[in-house]
Amino acid sequence: MADQLSAILQKSPGEANASTGDGEWEMTIWIHFLEHIAKQANFYRVILASKRIPIFRDRLLKLLTDMIVTWIETKERDSLMLNMGIKKDFLIWYASPALLGTSTAWLQNDMPYTPSFLAKQFSILHQRGLKKDFSN
Repeated sequence: MADQLSAILQKSPGEANASTGDGEWEMTIWIHFLEHIAKQANFYRVILASKRIPIFRDRLLKLLTDMIVTWIETKERDSLMLNMGIKKDFLIWYASPALLGTSTAWLQNDMPYTPSFLAKQFSILHQRGLKKDFSN
């Protein structure tokens, strides 16, 4: 499962679809990530909610962290948060667990939103934090 998630999260924009912009590429990644979790919901409910098996949760957190580091580094000059003085390491520490926690809560609440809707929510939050101009 971790290898499958890793493959989803590490897709480059060219692999996702060469014609999409950054926001669409990121949303496509999130949709695939959440669809994978939804298809294996029983497994993820048990493994992510378990305090006794932290190894998988830790590995998933590392995958999310690596992805966020890559995204921040590619957008660093345009990042509103970084330009406002938020430290890169703090942003990474904040964003990775937030994504994992939101995904876990989504599962524990019987996935009240579709993967596409939740991916759009993630994308809006992410896009706003990485852009200097909120009008886009």
